[in-house]
Amino acid sequence: GSDWYGVDCELGKVVGLSLGTNNLNGTLPESLSELGLLHFAVPNNKLVGTFPAAYANWTGVERVVVAYNSLERAPMETFTRLPSAEVINASSCCRVESNVTTEVFADLLTLPNLVSLVCDRCNLTGSLP
Repeated sequence: GSDWYGVDCELGKVVGLSLGTNNLNGTLPESLSELGLLHFAVPNNKLVGTFPAAYANWTGVERVVVAYNSLERAPMETFTRLPSAEVINASSCCRVESNVTTEVFADLLTLPNLVSLVCDRCNLTGSLP
């Protein structure tokens, strides 16, 4: 629990951010990579820029939801480095075409805990393995 809206804490540490539909705008701060997040959900906002590659430091993150934003491209390569990910939702997260290679899709499909990958309307190109 936490006294901060949308911030989940355990034993005095921030473990999750649930900030969907909060009219957030701007870029995602790279400094969030320093948190040991278990979940990160910022759907339905006005976020732009990139999904920082440093978020791959979230090796324990189980759920990532960046759907319905305006990121520069779908952050699939970063998602491949999240070994604990169970749910990844990037629906309509970006505004331009993202060239995702067959190898990236293959890497996503080998995430050991992944049960849901949603990336519809992500302007992806490339082929599925």
